[in-house]
Amino acid sequence: MLKLKLSLSALLGSLVILFSSYAVPASAQGFGIGVSGAMANIDSSGTETLKTTSVIVAHQVNEETTIPSVYLQYTGELGWVLGVELIPDATEIGAESRSENDLQSGDSTTAITQKASAEIDDHVTLYLETPGFGPLGIFGKVGYSQVTVTTTESLGSGASYDNIENVKGRTLGIGFKKDFGAIHVKLAGEYTEYDEMTLKSTGSDAETTIVADSEIYAGKLSLGYNF
Repeated sequence: MLKLKLSLSALLGSLVILFSSYAVPASAQGFGIGVSGAMANIDSSGTETLKTTSVIVAHQVNEETTIPSVYLQYTGELGWVLGVELIPDATEIGAESRSENDLQSGDSTTAITQKASAEIDDHVTLYLETPGFGPLGIFGKVGYSQVTVTTTESLGSGASYDNIENVKGRTLGIGFKKDFGAIHVKLAGEYTEYDEMTLKSTGSDAETTIVADSEIYAGKLSLGYNF
């Protein structure tokens, strides 16, 4: 995560110099569309509780990935921006696998593979941005997301987990934005935190309950067109 933050800081610094030399603050009133690409670190943590023993095991998984998105926004007369963003592809979170003895079958020497993973689908974010302030076009952003968590586990025990719909998330961000004629460019650092998720397994005598939290740290570059 430290490496990602240092890389993001260097990228921000380089583009600040570029923007301040050649651009003007973003302030075009009207609708705009665009695409974004984010370098993201997904931090998933949680606990796993086995029904038969009540033993609680803590897990934490960190993953680095790129996340593409598209957006539609409206810029008001005073420069405030209201927009909606969609992540079109599913993004994997919390993937982890391990081998353990199959105690349920009565054969303690048989090893089975337990892979737990999930994807975030139908990720939609409603966001609000402040006007760009100063010659660098510094702006702040808040967002509210809704997402479906689709489980993609492969468990040798035969158990499975249901999907979770309408998981909520909240985003805070800060960055720089500029207009180049009808083209707008945004560079921002964002943090998104999702609601706690509870998953209970079915299809196995040894029911397992997983309580998980996920958060995303991202550096995002956006390129769009103003109508």
